[in-house]
Amino acid sequence: MTESARSWWSDERPGVFLIGSVVVGGFLILLFWKTIFVVILPGNAGVLYDLFRGTRLGVYSREGLTVKFPWNRMYIYDLRLQSKSHTVHALSREGMSVDADKGPGRELAHRRLDHPTAPR
Repeated sequence: MTESARSWWSDERPGVFLIGSVVVGGFLILLFWKTIFVVILPGNAGVLYDLFRGTRLGVYSREGLTVKFPWNRMYIYDLRLQSKSHTVHALSREGMSVDADKGPGRELAHRRLDHPTAPR
């Protein structure tokens, strides 16, 4: 290399590395776009499973755009009010069939986010 080319390279080296790192970083973001950004719809919440620390209990993401590392997983749960009704079929002492209906009860589902593996 000539002296003028060597001085140009030493003067422009930080700028070239900065532009190169921005291009490589932008390419990686485009490559992992669907695993980095998670959209949580209204009425839902997300629980983060960290590959190295496990499930983050007590910490959850509300609706909107969430950013996470590509190797982590986001489990999305429905938080809207859910109606449950139960019917119990039983026999009385006399052998007659008895049906008991419990009316629709309301339960907030966000209480289950602290224990995402709890039965629904």
